[in-house]
Amino acid sequence: MLLGNKCDLPNKVVTYDMGQEFARNNGFGFMEVSAKSDIGIKAAFNSIVTNIFHAKATVSPQGKVVSAPDDDRGVSIKLKREDEQTTEQKDKKKKNCC
Repeated sequence: MLLGNKCDLPNKVVTYDMGQEFARNNGFGFMEVSAKSDIGIKAAFNSIVTNIFHAKATVSPQGKVVSAPDDDRGVSIKLKREDEQTTEQKDKKKKNCC
């Protein structure tokens, strides 16, 4: 996955089309992001993690995970849907805090 950062800047050195073409020619996915403006960061992270997960897991034609081996430390990965919230996010909403 190739990420083009600072997509929020008006005078980009590398255009979206240039990044897309370079990524395509080299077999990568491409996304533009802005860490400062929080544009595309979550989607990029989710895409990278999903790609890693699917590279290690056995997935059925219906898209269901058949097996996902733990790593040497016993760590396993569970993908969550975009609309699911973590306990921390739910607690933050309850507290109405930053």
